[in-house]
Amino acid sequence: MARFSLPAACRLPSTLLVALLAFSSVTSAASDLDSVDLHNLDSVLADSMEDMSAFRDLVTRYPDIYGRLKDVTILAPNDRAFSMSDHSWIRNQGQVEATLRYHILPGRYNTNDLPMGVSAYHATTLDDSAFSNLTKGQRVFFTKQPDGKVVVTSGFGTRGTLTKENLPFSGGLVQIVDGLMKVPEPIGPTIGKGFPHLSAFLGALHHAGLVDELSDMKDVTVFAPRNTAFQQMSHILEGMTTKELKRVMSYHIVPGTVKMSWELQNASILDAIESTDEVNQIVGRRKLHVTRFNNYIYINSAQVDQANLLLSNGVMYSIDNVLSPNNSDARPDVAISSQPPVLGPSPTNKVSDSSIPFTTYVPELNFTRVDADYPSVTTVTTTMTENVAAMRCTGLGLALIGALAVGL
Repeated sequence: MARFSLPAACRLPSTLLVALLAFSSVTSAASDLDSVDLHNLDSVLADSMEDMSAFRDLVTRYPDIYGRLKDVTILAPNDRAFSMSDHSWIRNQGQVEATLRYHILPGRYNTNDLPMGVSAYHATTLDDSAFSNLTKGQRVFFTKQPDGKVVVTSGFGTRGTLTKENLPFSGGLVQIVDGLMKVPEPIGPTIGKGFPHLSAFLGALHHAGLVDELSDMKDVTVFAPRNTAFQQMSHILEGMTTKELKRVMSYHIVPGTVKMSWELQNASILDAIESTDEVNQIVGRRKLHVTRFNNYIYINSAQVDQANLLLSNGVMYSIDNVLSPNNSDARPDVAISSQPPVLGPSPTNKVSDSSIPFTTYVPELNFTRVDADYPSVTTVTTTMTENVAAMRCTGLGLALIGALAVGL
């Protein structure tokens, strides 16, 4: 087994080195065939004219992952990516291996084939059920911006830009990226750690007994109203029984399909969780209606202000209103900038200064911030390309804006 040592030039915190060294006992030695492939990959990385010390050491140290790769694309983080990461990925051996596999894509993915202004959702080799509850394994998505730069987006809206593209090696292609991709997590930690402006929705899911059910679903699309929407309707929502609240919250969940923003076509219909009658017998799916107008996307009459937030089992959107299963015919008035609530009349036209409802039901979280000024983001027009879902951007910077909007 090769000794794992990190050159001083990488300048990573000592905690990273210590944690990785702690896993050395579980790493397998490379076979002769592995060594040939690893040497070829290492040579490509060394010749890339990028600072790749940390990733080269990981390749040497994990031959079970990087040996004998065939027809794959490797997202290879440079030293800057490692130095800028929060190092949450090194908390245990399983997380380290999951993160490394999340950076390997089946197939030779040549970014020259990605049209300008288009996004593509791509599977990775991370298919461990502990980290992925998706039919084809955990995903990342690529966006080629109008300036030609390719951005890769992962969990928590974390992204990186490709600095060197389509470097061939014996097992496929290498794409060097300046950000470390984060493995998507279930909805609870995703909102809790990354999107506090959706904490009321998370609390309502907890109170309605839906969090575990939602986390166990495979391939889901979730529409999460932001805190301001809950504050505006708190006088109605907090007066509901648990059963009534569950009925409303489940209307925000589409099971069995992962719909990225470029797949939400105008006038298309999504099927939310089945509704039940008084004795809990399923009586049918409830419909959600998609409207696209210029650069905006609406679900019923609620406007999408953040899209493509990856979860371990699908994708989540932030919307500006709470949806009502009793008003599935609601459609936006595109002539106005803000749509009225559909659950019932609001006592005021603005968000109150009261605390955010339902957050006391969220374990270990205590959100009290009123986020009426939390920025919203305009979406962009999308189209489809053969074999991959694709997106057409209408302006520089709209496709990916950190955690505020990803691949709209």
